[in-house]
Amino acid sequence: MAICPQCGAEYRKEILRCEDCDRDLVEELTPENAIYDTSEARFVALKTFATSAEAEMVQEILTKNQVRSLLQGEASTDIFPSTAVSVVLLVDERDLAKASELVEAYFETELEEPLDGKEDQET
Repeated sequence: MAICPQCGAEYRKEILRCEDCDRDLVEELTPENAIYDTSEARFVALKTFATSAEAEMVQEILTKNQVRSLLQGEASTDIFPSTAVSVVLLVDERDLAKASELVEAYFETELEEPLDGKEDQET
């Protein structure tokens, strides 16, 4: 049997490439040839957000960069929340270093952008 190292799909031996992932198949899935680590995840807190909207934006960036994450908690849907509610972004501990770099870069870029959306012009 042949196995896709990316999605884990199984194929007959005569098939050489995964139809979905367009990857060469392997005879046996091992930690060395697997694209994704499928061992059990242990999630750790990365950052806490006051709103679910911001947490979801950051989680989307992580997902696009193949970082395993999930959100825990709920944010208030009131315009003026009366109680402090937070959303915690959790990441797989194996992805923590990569996730930290991505989040740091995201917030650095966000801070560097001019408030009015225009570059300062020197005269």
